[in-house]
Amino acid sequence: NKGFGVRKVLELLGKTPERIIAIGDSEVDIGMFEVADFSACPSHAPEEVKKRADYVASKPYSEGFIEIAEKFLLS
Repeated sequence: NKGFGVRKVLELLGKTPERIIAIGDSEVDIGMFEVADFSACPSHAPEEVKKRADYVASKPYSEGFIEIAEKFLLS
C-alpha cells in the first residue's frame, strides 16, 4: 500500500514523517494519510477519504489539488 511505500522512502532517506503532506482522492491513499504529518484531498474524494483527511479542498480533481498546493505547499 502507499503508506508502506512512504515509510520505505522515509527509511531510505533517513527521514521522519514530520513535514510530509499526503494528497489523495481514493481509499488506497488512506495508508499514506496515516503516515504523513498532514493529509488533504480534493472535494470529489469518497466520504471515507474525506473523514481521514485533515483538510478537504472546496474544489474537485486537479482544481482541488491546486487549491491544496497553493494553501499548504506554496505558502
